[in-house]
Amino acid sequence: MRNKIIIIVLISAFKINAQVNLVMNPSFEDPTTCSPQMSTCPLYILPNWGCNLNTPDCYNICVTNTVFGIPSNLLGYQQPFSGFGYVGLHTYGTFGPNVREIIQGTLLQPLVIGQKYFFSFRVSRGDSGVSFFHDKIGLRLSTSPQNSVSINNWAHISTSQLISDK
Repeated sequence: MRNKIIIIVLISAFKINAQVNLVMNPSFEDPTTCSPQMSTCPLYILPNWGCNLNTPDCYNICVTNTVFGIPSNLLGYQQPFSGFGYVGLHTYGTFGPNVREIIQGTLLQPLVIGQKYFFSFRVSRGDSGVSFFHDKIGLRLSTSPQNSVSINNWAHISTSQLISDK
């Protein structure tokens, strides 16, 4: 009986915190519209997301064409990791210098200095047309929207290996 009481006391002494996802609309699954043309900048069709360069594309299962639909679309064949959508970005291309697409979002609440956070995102290489392997895809944190991107851009978190998975 004493062992049971000690175990119950020890378990109740631990503070359990649920992990909160601070990214709003993290799976790009809540478009405000379901249009055959899902390529816009800023990304008005994705609440809490915008872009600062070029025209990232939104892909969603609600679109029935083979350009912006899921799983078959302009990029090839790809199911969402979770939810009903994803975003397609050019990170490098032969179209000219600095041709890349970048998206940005607002967090649910500000980050707290000294608090530890876990960030993750999924990347998949397109498998149709010209397709490059990429590295240094990352995440940058800022207190204000970024309106331009230079070649010397940097990220707080980025990949170091080439991404070749599709």
